[in-house]
Amino acid sequence: ANAIANLEGLDPSRGKAAMVDELGGTWELIYSVNAEAFSPLLNLPKLIRPTSLQLLGEDAAQVVGDGRVAQVLNFPILPISLVLSSGAVPYDPDLSTLETFPPF
Repeated sequence: ANAIANLEGLDPSRGKAAMVDELGGTWELIYSVNAEAFSPLLNLPKLIRPTSLQLLGEDAAQVVGDGRVAQVLNFPILPISLVLSSGAVPYDPDLSTLETFPPF
């Protein structure tokens, strides 16, 4: 918790992360606490575990359209990718938060 609190002071968006284009892109999930609660696929052995990517901003728009975010699971052995998509908008009044709509 202290490490996260220390990083918050370095926030380049100044608390408006949901509105800053520079944070758009493709992000890879490299660590998760209680991953099994999020997706049992992330607990598979490394050899067959999919990579988990989150697409935001322009990267997401190219795959699922404007105003949406995407989660992509790429499987290492099979040429299969699963894409989940949701509408997403900055949460007003807290512009540090991106509000994600169903199906996520």
